[in-house]
Amino acid sequence: MSESRRDTLPYLYDRAEVESELQSAMERTRFAPVVVAVVLVAAVFAGVAPVAASAQPSASVGDYTVTRGETVSISVGHSGPANLTITGGGFELLVGFGGSGTSTVELDTYRSDQKASAFVSGGAPDMMGPPLDEALQPGEYVLEVTIDEETEAYGTLTILPNGEMTSQTGALPGDYFEGDGGGNGLGAVQTHAEIGRGNDNVVVGDYAAFVVDENDSGIGAPFDRDASVDDLQGEGFEMRVEELDPEPNTNEETYTAEDVRVAANFGGDDGQFAVLWDTSGIDLGAGSNHTYGFELAVDETKNPLFSENQTLLTERVTLVDPSVSIGVEPGSTLAPWDDNQLRVHGETNLLPGTALNVRALKEPPEPHLWQDDASVTQNGSFTATLEFTDASRPTEFPLWVRNYESQTRHTVRLTAASASLLFPAQTVSNGSVTVERVTLSRGGFLRLTANNSTVGTAGPLPQMTNGSVDVALNASLDTPTNVTATAIVDADGDGVLDDADPAYENGSSPVADTALVKPAAPATTTAPENNTTTAQTATRTTERTLAVSDEEPLAPVANNGGSSGGFVPLSPVTTLVAVAAALLLAARRGPDRL
Repeated sequence: MSESRRDTLPYLYDRAEVESELQSAMERTRFAPVVVAVVLVAAVFAGVAPVAASAQPSASVGDYTVTRGETVSISVGHSGPANLTITGGGFELLVGFGGSGTSTVELDTYRSDQKASAFVSGGAPDMMGPPLDEALQPGEYVLEVTIDEETEAYGTLTILPNGEMTSQTGALPGDYFEGDGGGNGLGAVQTHAEIGRGNDNVVVGDYAAFVVDENDSGIGAPFDRDASVDDLQGEGFEMRVEELDPEPNTNEETYTAEDVRVAANFGGDDGQFAVLWDTSGIDLGAGSNHTYGFELAVDETKNPLFSENQTLLTERVTLVDPSVSIGVEPGSTLAPWDDNQLRVHGETNLLPGTALNVRALKEPPEPHLWQDDASVTQNGSFTATLEFTDASRPTEFPLWVRNYESQTRHTVRLTAASASLLFPAQTVSNGSVTVERVTLSRGGFLRLTANNSTVGTAGPLPQMTNGSVDVALNASLDTPTNVTATAIVDADGDGVLDDADPAYENGSSPVADTALVKPAAPATTTAPENNTTTAQTATRTTERTLAVSDEEPLAPVANNGGSSGGFVPLSPVTTLVAVAAALLLAARRGPDRL
């Protein structure tokens, strides 16, 4: 067997002795040297007891980083009984472990000013020096693992300094805790930065909220997520709200921990808590701007993170009365053509999300309640819509926002409008037709339509009752045509008939009437020749009459009976006398004159 091969075997043996035994066996058994040799070697190896190699101790530990005041979990691996030593800045802690395996040590850096068993769990902790006055200071600490007094592993523990706390103001609805708020209220707090109205106002009746962000300050270290006022006081935190601008001849009011409540959510990188101050009992009198300051301080004797008493944070808010105002569209008076719908828009300083109830109430003998819920938006506005289709007209009733009636009361008036007309069958005269018995309670227009086209309009017309209106046609009618006359209201009041102007209605039907309108008859004329012939005939007749008698006709005799005058007929006696006189006159002249 080669020297190198034997060096790799996991057993210890005497080399010379094995070679001697092998040589003797071969001499005694000449005819089977190989077999005997193999057997002897196997026997030698089987008969020589192996010597176990001694096990080397081993250990492991990592590097850890934690913010001052937090708890760190350190894992230590060890092949046998071991010790973990944590040293740095005058601090030395020894933690012993029995047996082998992996052990875990929980180190609370907040409670490290107490005895070892109060801030270390896992293993057997022992302080190697006097207790600390405060929590472990920021810095780097050495982690050393030893077995049988020999160092087997190193690691580091880095403790970071505390961050700076920050704060901001906000508000929580005053009725939040009256129902099932679904939590301690912290999630429902609205900061003024979130509201975004550019002020720090809190409406009287809501909770003024002073929100403190932990920011790795370590203040949440001793708490399990939530915390009460008593919990915070137990760790040395003091809370106070003070009136900064009291009214003349009055002392400033101060509100302490007994007058507030706390909502908290510690843990993680965004731990925070809010001090909530109920303002419902504050009376806003005159002579003050109603500004209040909040102060968070700490008593260093109760909190190991601080070495002296100090004020940590200050904030201020201004209390104001609730304000709600509304406007209505299209107006407080609704005509029938306004679709029976009233749109209410409002402004308020109440918190976004606040529910408001807009209502209108008609009293007996026909009671009816109309209402709509509205929610305050981020910018402080809200809207609601009331539908008055089922209301009888004319009528009026109040409208307001519930709980804010004195600021928002309006009177709603629902008016009625009536119209009627009569459009008889007729013939166009002078390019117009006449609509009779026209009644328009709001004035307006008349529109004439035929074959879906407008053929004439009249207006704007004043309010009238049983009037008669001539409507000029803007198109000629060649044949008798059915024409419809419709009463139109000037809904937008611009004095112009347009698409915004609806028809008056009777029930749900427009006020209208249809008539058969005939075109005007053609005009008749007399030929000039006929007039000339007549005049000439009259002239010749006059001439023949004058030729029969040279005597002038008798002058007309006035009629005392009052007529307009003319020729008077002769009586029979007078006629005979006249004939006799004529014969005598003829006899005197002789026959040759006849």
